Amino acid sequence: MHLSTTTLASQSGRNWLRFGLVFALTFLVLAVLSEPTFAATAGEEFSDLYTLLKGWCTGYLGKSIAISFILVGLGMGIIRGSIVAAVVCIAAAVALLMAPSVIDALFVAS
Repeated sequence: MHLSTTTLASQSGRNWLRFGLVFALTFLVLAVLSEPTFAATAGEEFSDLYTLLKGWCTGYLGKSIAISFILVGLGMGIIRGSIVAAVVCIAAAVALLMAPSVIDALFVAS
């Protein structure tokens, strides 16, 4: 029996799709069955890491990366002759700078 490379590639792709589907369903089941109080009571050991990463994103490192995103996006837009690359990079820069505020707003204890 002779299998062509396209047949093998499509079978490999289907195997990865099945694996991803099983992984996603397993994650969903575990997320639904987990205790909701776990998120509020555990994780204090990561507060220093969160503060460090938030400082990087909103500080000079985050601003430098955001400017780099914008410059690379503008350069790619000029080279390709399309504004799409610039829009994507500008969106990444805005997301980098706004992400800590959005995360804080989502996870504020009421």
